Amino acid sequence: MLGSCVTRDIFRICKSQYTINYYHARSSLLSLMSRPYLITEDDIKINSNFKKKVVLTDLNKDYFQRLKERESDYLIIDFIDERFAIYQIGFSYITRSSYFVEAGLLDKLGGRLLRKADLTKEWEESCLRFINQLKEIYPTDKIILHKAFFTCEYIDKEGNKQVFESRKVNIYKSINRLLEHYYSFFEKNLPGLNIIELPRESYLSWEGHEWGLAPMHYEDQYYYRILNELDNVIIKEEAGI
Repeated sequence: MLGSCVTRDIFRICKSQYTINYYHARSSLLSLMSRPYLITEDDIKINSNFKKKVVLTDLNKDYFQRLKERESDYLIIDFIDERFAIYQIGFSYITRSSYFVEAGLLDKLGGRLLRKADLTKEWEESCLRFINQLKEIYPTDKIILHKAFFTCEYIDKEGNKQVFESRKVNIYKSINRLLEHYYSFFEKNLPGLNIIELPRESYLSWEGHEWGLAPMHYEDQYYYRILNELDNVIIKEEAGI
């Protein structure tokens, strides 16, 4: 699995027959496909083995090595973590994730912040290289794209529908336009992959989510419905339909 909590939470919230062999989060394709900036685990001062490994993979660019080591029948991808800013350190791109900041590497490694709006061409080139390497490991019909987006509304703990403040809504809409382009580009350049998606007007975020209120922390019903979509894809693939 490559992506964010929107995919990981399917298997945390819902009971299913699936096992997750490998989960990598908090990385942009632009970062994963750039030159390595080699560091060791000792360089990452963070009190979580999972977070440490995520940051290590993002900097060392060894995602495909880890993916090969932990074989799986299917790979599920979402692009929600493309929301993070990108830093350039030397010839390497780094994802400025919350884990990267928490580890204190921003001040230690330096670098310069880049505007996502200026990196569309570079992201597309990275995506094509990512797709080519992916096809060496998985048949296209074993790759599943989970098209998830930010919401501008949420359900509060009293069950009432609320709207995020206008400043945040503008940001979320901007991120969604970016996600639309990324999903479309990936889908166009990997014909034959499977897609799971719910209508965007059919789900909201939830204030009572395990990870707190955020535009990608959905109501529980979202995960049950998207699990059903996943089940349908796998049933058809296994049946050869």
